[in-house]
Amino acid sequence: MFRFVLFPLIAWIVLSQHQALAARHALLIGCSDYKTHSDLHGCGVDVALLKERLATPRFGFGPDDLTVLSDADTTTKPPTYSNIHAAFETVVAANWAADEAPDMLLIYMSGHGGQRRSETEKDGTDEFFMPIDETEVILDDQIGAWLGVLNQKGIHTWIVFDSCFSGTMTRGGDPNESVRGLASPELDATRLAAPKSNDDVGWELPKGGASNCVAFYACQAYEKAIEDKSLDNSLGKPVPHGLFTFCLLQCLDQQTVGDDAILTYEDLRRGIIERYRALGRTWPTPFCEGDLDQEVLGFEKWPRANPMYLQFDGDTTSIVGGQMAGLTINAIVAIFAPQDSKQTTPIGYVQVVSVTATTAEIESVAYGEFPQAVPVSVFPNNSTCQVVSQELGELRIALTISCVDVDAGQSLEMTFRDKAADPLSIFRVVESKGSQGWTLMVSETDRLLVPNQVPLTLGDGFPSATQLQRTPHVRYQASLANSELVDAVERDLRRVYNCENLQRLAVAYGPNATAAHDIKLKMSKVRGDLASKEVKAGDVLRIEVVNEGAYDAAFAVFFVSSRFQIASQASDFIKPAQSLFRPTTIALFEMTINEKMWGQNGLILVGIPQEGKVKHQLNYVGIEQKRLGDAADKKRGFVAKTPFEKQLYNATFGNQKFRTGGTSEQPQMSMVSWVVSE
Repeated sequence: MFRFVLFPLIAWIVLSQHQALAARHALLIGCSDYKTHSDLHGCGVDVALLKERLATPRFGFGPDDLTVLSDADTTTKPPTYSNIHAAFETVVAANWAADEAPDMLLIYMSGHGGQRRSETEKDGTDEFFMPIDETEVILDDQIGAWLGVLNQKGIHTWIVFDSCFSGTMTRGGDPNESVRGLASPELDATRLAAPKSNDDVGWELPKGGASNCVAFYACQAYEKAIEDKSLDNSLGKPVPHGLFTFCLLQCLDQQTVGDDAILTYEDLRRGIIERYRALGRTWPTPFCEGDLDQEVLGFEKWPRANPMYLQFDGDTTSIVGGQMAGLTINAIVAIFAPQDSKQTTPIGYVQVVSVTATTAEIESVAYGEFPQAVPVSVFPNNSTCQVVSQELGELRIALTISCVDVDAGQSLEMTFRDKAADPLSIFRVVESKGSQGWTLMVSETDRLLVPNQVPLTLGDGFPSATQLQRTPHVRYQASLANSELVDAVERDLRRVYNCENLQRLAVAYGPNATAAHDIKLKMSKVRGDLASKEVKAGDVLRIEVVNEGAYDAAFAVFFVSSRFQIASQASDFIKPAQSLFRPTTIALFEMTINEKMWGQNGLILVGIPQEGKVKHQLNYVGIEQKRLGDAADKKRGFVAKTPFEKQLYNATFGNQKFRTGGTSEQPQMSMVSWVVSE
């Protein structure tokens, strides 16, 4: 069974200076119009798209670097047996670049694949690729021989098959799908008695020393590849694609291309599997083999970082890695059995209690799916570790007390310090005013809470409301007793604390923190001075939600004002992108800026891909709050139902220290903000 799906990888060909000196070639084969067998309509589309992408300046393949055989393109030779065989022989026998730089070959084969009886194969069958003239077939053994020669020459080959054969089952019934598979009728009676495995494939990667070949298959050796015309409607009508090729292209297109961007074949493999899951696919099953730590269409090898692991030394258990591995005090670390090389199933969790540059002492902790802590002593030696949650440091708000009456100030400060000593307090009292934090200014007739960045000093009179109209602040009644003043100040500082933690969450789950970030906010000015980036009173801003991913998603949007108000603006669902280059967009609302919206305001989006699960509308109204100085918030009924809802609520309104991680929902958050200048 062969199936080469290479066209998507093109979307990620980023040639380094080292690669640019190397010889590169691509052999693209697409079989559509068969002599007697059913026609395939997506093979020519996929080859054409691959050819187009490779020829762009972004990827740098010139006309002489491409050999294309496609009966859907009249400018190329048809993919007959003789033409395919000759093309392979030409590529294998070619005099590659004489310099010391390695050479890269891309092979893409899209068409019908099948099986026939064999007296030499251990499973009794040969796999083959069917040319359009059907005079002869390209056998798996022949492909293996060609790859062996290329490997001996040191050629780095990526071969992708988008064809297949199923030995054990038949799928059908969807009018949008067709199968890229053929079989000899006499094999039907033996399939159930002799199911195939991938080990039964007649060809295999070159043996003897390191192999320079990586192979991508659209399905397992016993499954059929699918061609689907329901995936892409970008031209206003269904466009057929190979399912594997389409998902690979989607995955590659989501990557961020940059000088430091690295994508390995293993990264691609995982991404393709996730795309299949997003489409609700449990079959066919793509698989890959070869050195998957290799850079995609590159020559550098990027092995996974050496994992942290548990080390037992007498009665002491520690994690080897320490600060050099990014560990911090109170970090939560998942423990995996030594044989779980992919770290898929934790066997327990530990918490870091002390850390040095190279090691960390730990203790067991209840976390995640383990309501009871698993004793450290039961973990196997050399168990691997992965950080799942870390505290982000001292986040309590610094409060300075400045009082005209020194004696009264000491008494008031003691009351605040008693409150700050409560483990659940969100502020701490500091002696001197720094650039961050807040100051409570107290006189006989006035009490004023202001941020430290405001250059104010105590004097005969406090600033008036007019002087502070563009500065967040709160004035309290002079008649309040010390205990009442402490409660009032804590209420308002908690609003500041809540907004700051919500923004921290947005950063922790923002575009720079997550590999995939498909759900985004989009803001544009639709009224006012459209050429200016400044936002002024009277301007109208349009807010939209965009989904560039393959999953349905639930989302919620909050407004965070310069006065630390949090207001829920929307909670809804958004469909996946219509195609690779046509994201789905929902217009939420248009906002008119008024003169009271001074300072920095913003919107925060929380998006959670549904990934085929039962839809759950996000319910975050519980984190709404009034602005500084308003009466106490009356919370509406709110029961967190999902792990991230609990994390979001606890991070903003809970009294636990703020943590990243702790949820498997993979939320995606983003912010847009603006400053009203006048």
